[in-house]
Amino acid sequence: MSIDPNVVPEADREAVAMGFDRYLQRRVEEVNRQDRLDWDALSSRSDWEAFKKPRIKALERSLGRFPRVPETLAFELTGQIEADGYVIDKVVFVSREGVLVTANVYRPPADEGAEPGQHQTMRELGLAENEETGIVLVHSHHNPKTQPELQDMGAMWARAGCVVLVMDQFAYGERAEHPAGPRHDYWNRYNSGIQLQLIGDSLMGWMVWDLRRGIDLLEQHYRVGTVVMMGSVAGGGDPCAVTAALDDRVSVAIPFNFGGPQPETTYPLPEDARTSFNYLGTGGWETTRNLAKSGRDGFLPWVIVGAIAPRHLIYAHEFNWDEARDPVWSRLQQIYRWYGAEDRLDHTSGFGLLKERRPEASHCNNVGTPHRERVHVRLQDWLGIDKPEEKEERRPETDLLCLDGERTAEADDLPASYPSILEGIGQSRGIQFRRSLAWQSPEEAEVALREAWRDLLGDCDPVEAPDVLFASRKEEDGKGVERFALKAGEVVIPVILLDSGQSGPMTLIVSSEGKSSILRDHTEMVEERLALGPVCLPDLRGIGEAATDEEQAPQSVRSSRAATALMLGETSIGLRVKDLRTVIRHLRTREGLTVPIRIANAPFPVEGREAIELDRPLVDPGARIQAQLAALVEEDVVWEGETDTSTGYASQVSGWCVQWPLDAIVPHALAYADLP
Repeated sequence: MSIDPNVVPEADREAVAMGFDRYLQRRVEEVNRQDRLDWDALSSRSDWEAFKKPRIKALERSLGRFPRVPETLAFELTGQIEADGYVIDKVVFVSREGVLVTANVYRPPADEGAEPGQHQTMRELGLAENEETGIVLVHSHHNPKTQPELQDMGAMWARAGCVVLVMDQFAYGERAEHPAGPRHDYWNRYNSGIQLQLIGDSLMGWMVWDLRRGIDLLEQHYRVGTVVMMGSVAGGGDPCAVTAALDDRVSVAIPFNFGGPQPETTYPLPEDARTSFNYLGTGGWETTRNLAKSGRDGFLPWVIVGAIAPRHLIYAHEFNWDEARDPVWSRLQQIYRWYGAEDRLDHTSGFGLLKERRPEASHCNNVGTPHRERVHVRLQDWLGIDKPEEKEERRPETDLLCLDGERTAEADDLPASYPSILEGIGQSRGIQFRRSLAWQSPEEAEVALREAWRDLLGDCDPVEAPDVLFASRKEEDGKGVERFALKAGEVVIPVILLDSGQSGPMTLIVSSEGKSSILRDHTEMVEERLALGPVCLPDLRGIGEAATDEEQAPQSVRSSRAATALMLGETSIGLRVKDLRTVIRHLRTREGLTVPIRIANAPFPVEGREAIELDRPLVDPGARIQAQLAALVEEDVVWEGETDTSTGYASQVSGWCVQWPLDAIVPHALAYADLP
């Protein structure tokens, strides 16, 4: 079909393509501005606690649904390693039904004369009082529990008399079911993060739950009464901070690279950092680093770290840190002053910059020797832990595996596949939702379903009376071709309206690749619709002429936009449904429009290549989802497609690999019984 797909004049294309980015930037700036105003209004401990409480409650809600906390944690000792001055216990415990956590516990040797393994059951010997200090090491996103730096820290603090827990995070190490490879656990966070969002939970929520059950293990089986939690650089500090904010059993928290300036932040900070610093942050493909709804509900990273007060806190940074200009550090100092607990707050940092290499910069995998120097001083001051000897004593990964020994029949009977567990949770929650609709009349159930999805989508309300730009009309290829764009705030929606003279119903056709791909690759579909009535081809935000980046891969600009939208309490799908409804409302102002309006989507492949790399191409069903949901929430609109379970959200939790992009995901969709 020889029709020019462009609506926007060349001089305006860059500005139009940046519309989605400008929208998100404004929203982030609004969150930061309100956060500064809220902080400036605080003047006392009671003000801070009134500010903090609803935000931490919102944080907890955002993480998902949690099961009941077990009275006694089910665990199994699968092996031991007797080392020089310490013992490594290989432990497996059950964090929730069907979910095993593999962990190494580095500890002092049992008392002389005690039987092997007795240290784990000292309470059973009548010693109910918890006396030991436990240290929970939260590994980074790079490697699981066996990484050498973690082994060094486990051994040295065990020799110093501490019990050190190092566990595999969800889908890491022995808990992984994706293909093995050097960075595959890290890359798989894209898959596990999306799958947990779809069932109504979050990767952060599952990590935090497992860490809290790890504290149960230390308390119930290792006589631990004081808990130190240290979250490693590169993704370990995030769950460490959230766990400490929610669980006051953490006496000392040491979260790296969370709450304030990041390794990627320009160093040094500008003079006006107090007002220019991005306290909220921006989104990326890794869901634990940009918490959904954090901007909407106010639990910004610094609030989470501040909520640890008045317990002990070491504010930790991997590289150079601008202490004098860091606005989060000044806030933390003020919070601890309000509690009269300034002596419980300290910091540690490395040297150099992220872009530099060793030895100019203090790169590490988890926590390096330079970062630990100040930690040793504070743990001695606060808890009386003597500074341990720093030395390397590292074992092959296979020596530390927990699942290679004899295990009980009860443990063997537990399900091994986490995709099947997630699939079951999603199905169960979807059934519960459908049952809640069953007692209602069909009309009431339809309204309830519509309102439930409106809530999931975020802002999907149309812009009434948008400005019309770039309007023109002429004959092309034997058809009337009208071009215009609708300006809805920062977003501009380019539209082509085709008319062959038929007076039947109008059809909107949407594609995840934009209207140019429809005119190029789906001309037969367009001609069939034109034979019935007018055809409308819009480019929704972030697509076609309204896009700056067409790449659809886990690590892409589109993923970053989608994650930022989730932080703001929105979804990319919902915002595009908003654009679709804006177009529909505008079309309804025209005379002679036949209702209902029909929405169709360009075909897309159902399956793609199973691969774990972050640059892999993805299958994009976004257009179909947008069309289907627009028809659900907008009256007198009919989606001309078929519901197929093989192309629903459930298809993305049936195996380890998510093949859809983040901007096609609606969190909690499976808890609401999948696409309607």
